[in-house]
Amino acid sequence: MMVIQSCLTILFDGSFYKAILECYDDNSYSVASVTLGSSEPKMSLSLKLINQDYQRFHFYHEPDGIQNISIRKELND
Repeated sequence: MMVIQSCLTILFDGSFYKAILECYDDNSYSVASVTLGSSEPKMSLSLKLINQDYQRFHFYHEPDGIQNISIRKELND
């Protein structure tokens, strides 16, 4: 059975709010970002983005990405 984990992070970069969606499975990592605008997003927008507007995310895929992330984390610590 394949397990896919996802994490949605919303951050403010000084000018705009952005949604970053990360997805992990057994052998790959993918990440996508969408600019949400300059006003603080409401929970309803976040839910709509995931449940209805998922196609707005354009994912960058990296095979074996989980291992690469672990290495980068260790280098930054």
